[in-house]
Amino acid sequence: MKINESEILEALASLKPSDGDRPAGAFTSLEGAAAAGLSLKTFMRYLHQLKDAGRLEIVPITITRLDGKPQPIAAYRIRAATKRTRV
Repeated sequence: MKINESEILEALASLKPSDGDRPAGAFTSLEGAAAAGLSLKTFMRYLHQLKDAGRLEIVPITITRLDGKPQPIAAYRIRAATKRTRV
């Protein structure tokens, strides 16, 4: 099954809004992969493409581990595509 960029972006937009404990629009790699219906490896490959295109913002968030201790991790937010001007 092949999925295109717009389908992935729609799946990410459908994630529940931030409940105040993280920046708006931020998602973890596991949340994004689950929302898009992709394996983590495939989703991370897509995130790398977005990063190379300058559309991925890395946002630090803190999660609570099973032992109750906070742990900082990376979350992501997609930037809007910008129009490129011809030179």
